[in-house]
Amino acid sequence: MRFCRFLQVSILILSAAVFAGQVELVNGDRLTGTVTQMVDGVVTMETELAGTLAIAVENIRTITTDEPVELVLADGSAMTETVTAGTSLSRIAAINPPKPPLPRWKGDISGGLVYTRGNTWNESYNLSANAQKRTEKSRTTLKGDTAKKKERNSGSSDEVTTEDWLKTSAKYDCFVSKKMYLFGEGRYETDDQARLDSRIIYGGGSGYQWVESETLNFATEAGLSCIHENYEQNGTDKKLSARAGYHFDVLLNKTFSFIHDLAYFPSTEAVSDYYLSSSAELRARLNANWFVNAKVLFDYDATPATGEGSTDVKYLLGAGVSF
Repeated sequence: MRFCRFLQVSILILSAAVFAGQVELVNGDRLTGTVTQMVDGVVTMETELAGTLAIAVENIRTITTDEPVELVLADGSAMTETVTAGTSLSRIAAINPPKPPLPRWKGDISGGLVYTRGNTWNESYNLSANAQKRTEKSRTTLKGDTAKKKERNSGSSDEVTTEDWLKTSAKYDCFVSKKMYLFGEGRYETDDQARLDSRIIYGGGSGYQWVESETLNFATEAGLSCIHENYEQNGTDKKLSARAGYHFDVLLNKTFSFIHDLAYFPSTEAVSDYYLSSSAELRARLNANWFVNAKVLFDYDATPATGEGSTDVKYLLGAGVSF
């Protein structure tokens, strides 16, 4: 009976040694345990005696696992299988890589307010909002800017609205490769002072994402758009326009960042008839979430309402929060 018991224990020990994962080092040493992960050139292994070990790949000759693991190969393909001593480590980019975070909406809201009573009477506010959701194959972007200002002359009870406008846009990008994408977008704008009841722009095209990172983003785009403009005096103007534009944002340092967008819509019938919209923003971060900003919106309409100018420049100062 004692012999049988000894034999059973011996078999269990030998089985554990045979089927446990193993890492063979370049110097000939062997470590037995469970290979849990390989990320950024470092293999993590759980051992019974030494606990968790982190070993640089350049110090490893072979790896074996006691059960199938998730592999990401150097060519970007993924599979689930058992690693054996004959598996070439140069083919493996990662083992059991961490799951990427689920896509979520990111953005910010900012605004400014002026409220004056006494010899001077005015009320004004501006509000800006941006939201974006990025997945591996798509990107959705929502934007909006608006401002309103009321004034009253000294000794008068009549309020005069001297500023009242709105600019909104929605855009969807579908990536057909790592850099190239197709997009569709829609814009809606109003401006009482420019006698613009509404400007509706919708269309699409293709874009190229030259750089995409946490500190620098740059993309260029081209396509076609339909523009419907409804003026207070001129009636409705409809036209088909080409579209060219870009987006650029850069983190200048730990505090300041700069954001710039431009969209150019020349009519397909006459290049001299065009609409151009651009924005430039400088932000100063106060902490992880709060910031102050200065923003300039520039619009040029070659065919404005009768009696109105082609150029509109809007300056916005405010504070905001990121989410």
